[in-house]
Amino acid sequence: MANILVLDDVQEITVLLQRILESAGHEVAVACSVKDALDILSKGPTDLVITDIFMPDRDGLEFIKDIRTKYPSMKILVISGGGKNFPAQPFLTLAQHSGAQQTLMKPFGPAALRQAVSELLST
Repeated sequence: MANILVLDDVQEITVLLQRILESAGHEVAVACSVKDALDILSKGPTDLVITDIFMPDRDGLEFIKDIRTKYPSMKILVISGGGKNFPAQPFLTLAQHSGAQQTLMKPFGPAALRQAVSELLST
């Protein structure tokens, strides 16, 4: 199937997404910081990145710009439930303007994740 990188600062989310995606036959690497994610990307081929927006070390929008600069053809799916005082939707829209091909608002179910991944990988 595909090599997928999942980036979220909440370890429970990365573990859950990893299980869902591996059960669909994908190889999944996980990272809890943008620095770790960039290290993983530099080590080998990745077909798709799934990233949160709000993280403590750097935000996902900056990460998307890094990906677009270094890996312009990489597929990007952005996930977010918003910030403490911010709704998710405006940031998901901004993520698409920054280069993400698709977004999902948290919480979402396994079927929505599998569908979004399938759609991105088929384009």
